[in-house]
Amino acid sequence: MKLAVASYSLHQMVYDGKLDVFGYLNMIKHDFRVDYADIWSGMLPNLDENFIQKIRQEMDRLGLKLANLCVDGPYVWHPDPEQRAAHKAQMLEYIRAAKQLGAESVRIDFGGDDQPMPDEALEYIIATCKEYCELCGAFGCKIGPECHWGWDRVPEYLRKVRDGVNSPWYGILYHIDNLA
Repeated sequence: MKLAVASYSLHQMVYDGKLDVFGYLNMIKHDFRVDYADIWSGMLPNLDENFIQKIRQEMDRLGLKLANLCVDGPYVWHPDPEQRAAHKAQMLEYIRAAKQLGAESVRIDFGGDDQPMPDEALEYIIATCKEYCELCGAFGCKIGPECHWGWDRVPEYLRKVRDGVNSPWYGILYHIDNLA
């Protein structure tokens, strides 16, 4: 059975300066005795290729695989076109890091709020997720939202995006008991 410990579950230790990604990797290997990591973007102070390579080397040394790269921050949709472009550029960097780390999946956020999703946003999210699926599929990785925030919590939107993307590289990370 594949088991991972989500690094976000230790986020308070990260905020308090008591844990970094290297401490997390050693903790899950030696204290929890699991072989799969789930690295939250809050543990990555930067996405510099040399820094990501150091993480990969530590994972290899410990015999760990990356089940999931959990990305908070760069939402697929933002109403401001400049912000949307900046978020996409940052997400492409996370996808590059996911490839370098050998991630099996990448968790993203659609964005949105309590308002209905506009057609423009739906079309953009579908097109962008198709692009992300193509990039991730090239290295055998799935990508998709976690139903925990914004439009990701609305089953109707999750279904529309899933059906629109229609890719074997698209998936949904279920946050149990958190759908609207």
